[in-house]
Amino acid sequence: MRPNVKSLELNERALKVTPGPQSNLAGAWLGEPPLFMVRGKGAHLWDVDGNEYIDYTNGLGPGILGYA
Repeated sequence: MRPNVKSLELNERALKVTPGPQSNLAGAWLGEPPLFMVRGKGAHLWDVDGNEYIDYTNGLGPGILGYA
């Protein structure tokens, strides 16, 4: 997996204008910055850095990316 450089940059920008950019608590618990997703198809998601993920959490992304 490639480094999440663009997600890190977007997280820094988001922290300046929002109280907390994370849409779930998992990242807060792990100390990891959130990923910024740009596309979804079926159970697959892609972040701004081009990394592909499978949504094993069954639905933390459908509300914004429209797959259900």
